Amino acid sequence: DNSLFCMYVLYLFTGAALETCNFSLFPCNNLHWDCCFQSYTNYDKQKKQINRQGESLMKQKNRKEKSIRLQISAASMSFALLLAVLVAGISYFFFQHFLLRSQRQAVQSSLQLMGNDLNSDISPFIMLTNWCTIDENLAEYLEVMSGQRALGSSYVNERQLAIHAWNNFSRQTLQNLSTDYLLRCVVSTPDGSHFLQVQPSPSGDKGRISQSIINAPFFHSLLDAKRCIWLGPVENPGGSDVSTVLPILRPIYRNIQGSRIGFVYLEINPALITDRLKNYAAASDSILYISFSEDHVFRCSNGELIPAQLPRTNQVSYHLRDIPWTITQTLSHQELRLQRYIYMGLLLSAMLMIILSAFLLKLYLDRIILSPITKLLYRLKRIGQGDLSRDDEITWPNEFGRIGNGINSLAANVKELLDRKVRDEKKQQELKYQILRSQINPHFLYNTLNSIKWMARIQGADGIDEMTTALARLLKTVSKGT
Repeated sequence: DNSLFCMYVLYLFTGAALETCNFSLFPCNNLHWDCCFQSYTNYDKQKKQINRQGESLMKQKNRKEKSIRLQISAASMSFALLLAVLVAGISYFFFQHFLLRSQRQAVQSSLQLMGNDLNSDISPFIMLTNWCTIDENLAEYLEVMSGQRALGSSYVNERQLAIHAWNNFSRQTLQNLSTDYLLRCVVSTPDGSHFLQVQPSPSGDKGRISQSIINAPFFHSLLDAKRCIWLGPVENPGGSDVSTVLPILRPIYRNIQGSRIGFVYLEINPALITDRLKNYAAASDSILYISFSEDHVFRCSNGELIPAQLPRTNQVSYHLRDIPWTITQTLSHQELRLQRYIYMGLLLSAMLMIILSAFLLKLYLDRIILSPITKLLYRLKRIGQGDLSRDDEITWPNEFGRIGNGINSLAANVKELLDRKVRDEKKQQELKYQILRSQINPHFLYNTLNSIKWMARIQGADGIDEMTTALARLLKTVSKGT
């Protein structure tokens, strides 16, 4: 108890001594307490500032982050899709245009080739018809037989005239290059009483052929026409093995402005057309039409000519050069569909290539942009955790390398500032210690300790006496700086 009491008294006297020294003995004590108050004020300000920064960081953390990686991915993929759709749309539009154009050109070329072949097949018949209308021997025969002219002195009788005219007529007819399709050629007087006939392939006739021709429904329309017109396949008036024929009928005049003395009639086998069509390559859904005139249109089907109506759209036509025929073919939807599927496959491949290119571009951007950014962020995180060492992995030879060098320089500067601050604080603590040590008055302490020592001897507390003596010696040693 006595020991505790003495220690308590020593504590009181020591505190009183310090207080006395602080406020009365040394003139710098007021400055010291002002510095302490200012330090406390700065600490309070820094604490408030740190709280505000913490609240701001919490708000930023609560705010939804927008990742650059996601933005680059979304931008690259959106651009790729937009570019792919745009390229596909424009390409599909031009493809449709050029596909239709090329298909029309191909069909036009095919029709032109077939039209030229038909034109070359029909031209000999037109030439034979024109020859019959201007031959003098046939004209003389028709005039004599119709009673418009007397028999000349060159012939004994009408039979000899008829034989001579028929020989010329037969020779000219059989010299025709298309006799395989010529069924008959007839030259007759207007009333059909006298006629000459040549048949390269003889067939059975029903009755008098000239009268059958005159009684045919098409006779007057063809005979009175100012030019050679075509009706297409009609019923054979001669009743031969071929049921339908292509008729050519033209009048024969005495001279250019003379009276009509007869007519010439040709029957052409429609196989002339159908045989050509058999060798014509066309799609299964493409239909071929032959227009002999506006009102006589026929559809070619399975080697036959069937009356039909000409379509107004989605077709290609070719007009023959020497005859007023028109060949029309509808465009094949099957070929268009097949070509469209092929092109759609190419477009899809192109779109996939564009998207793949965008994906590769994204990977490339990740490598040259996002990867350095990630390393820079990781480096900043390590700096925040106190790692201020230099990092050579963020020194790339580009703009990001410049940022990395700046971060390394910043970390080095911060490290230097912290080291300087530590040194300054250490010096400041040493200075404070020196000031506090110099503020203690050794003489006052010695007197106080002597008082305690004698009080302990008076009371017979030898332990306190010894302890006080040891403390006095310790303080003398500290005051000397040893």
